[in-house]
Amino acid sequence: MASGKKSFLIYLDSRNLVDKLSDERAGKLFKILLSYCADEQPTTEDEVVDMVFEHFKGILKRDLKKYETVIERNQKNGLKGGRPKTQINPVGYLETQENPSKPKKPDTDNDTDTDTDILLKKETKLNLSERELNFKNDCRVFLNEFGKELLISFFNYWSEPNHLKTKMRFELEKTFDIKRRLKTWQTNSTKFETKTNKPNTPMI
Repeated sequence: MASGKKSFLIYLDSRNLVDKLSDERAGKLFKILLSYCADEQPTTEDEVVDMVFEHFKGILKRDLKKYETVIERNQKNGLKGGRPKTQINPVGYLETQENPSKPKKPDTDNDTDTDTDILLKKETKLNLSERELNFKNDCRVFLNEFGKELLISFFNYWSEPNHLKTKMRFELEKTFDIKRRLKTWQTNSTKFETKTNKPNTPMI
């Protein structure tokens, strides 16, 4: 028997063989099996009992090999650290979180920022008056191409703030390319000029 192994199995498919033995021989067989599993070297002069014992000896050797295989496998797994312990917070997880107590909200922005998004990100820290001045300077670039009068009406319309005074009209658009908008404004100048109620603001 292997070290630490203190039991053996008797399978029911051997019952028919044992049933053919007398009670006396069955008793002798059982004692021989216990002696063999205790690493002793039992012998018997009863040929019938010895024949049945050889049958059980083959089964016991087969089971012993299975047992030793399992022990060897468990020892190897033990050297590898065994089964990993369940961790609520894996190592390194908390270190990557800015504030682990407050889960980060998912980013709802589109993967590709719009023109207006890019412009707003550059001026996030600027107040409304500073952003208005920047917008005016961006429009002034096209002064020679579209003329002073058209540029003033365009600027007055798109720089109009919302009722909370937090954003200008152009900042509320999903996209806003100034040159494209100016071309459209030029084409529909009469229509847009009638909607401009803001007093003229000098561009220069």
